[in-house]
Amino acid sequence: EDLFRRSNALEKNFSPNVEQIDYGAFYICTKLNAVNFRLVSSIGTHAFTRTDGLQYIKFNSLKKMFSHCFYLSGGLQSFIAINLVEAGSHVFQGCTNLKKLVVPKLKKVGQDFIQECTALTNIVAHQINDFLCSCDQCPKCNGGLEKANQK
Repeated sequence: EDLFRRSNALEKNFSPNVEQIDYGAFYICTKLNAVNFRLVSSIGTHAFTRTDGLQYIKFNSLKKMFSHCFYLSGGLQSFIAINLVEAGSHVFQGCTNLKKLVVPKLKKVGQDFIQECTALTNIVAHQINDFLCSCDQCPKCNGGLEKANQK
């Protein structure tokens, strides 16, 4: 919990044997720009909140994300988690540069999942329409979710 919280020096984290990232582990690690977590299956609440340096992330084993995982991570542009099944609320809220979201096995999604993701134009997901959002800015709110999911 809070492993590297507010670390201004951390730029890279390569932990290929880690299976779980706990609450606030990289909270406000603004310089973090590269991670490698091959075996991670679960990401805790606020684990990557405000990690503005992360742009492209791929998780091969991730199955569950708790709320606010990437909250206000403005640098994030691409997120790929091919085995993600469940995601909590506000996971990508405020990720204003997120363009690509690949979560083909996602079945359960919390409210405001992509709130304020104004740049999101490419979504690969089996079921992503079944969540509430009222930001009036994301593809869900402006009617572009189906169109983005077809790209």
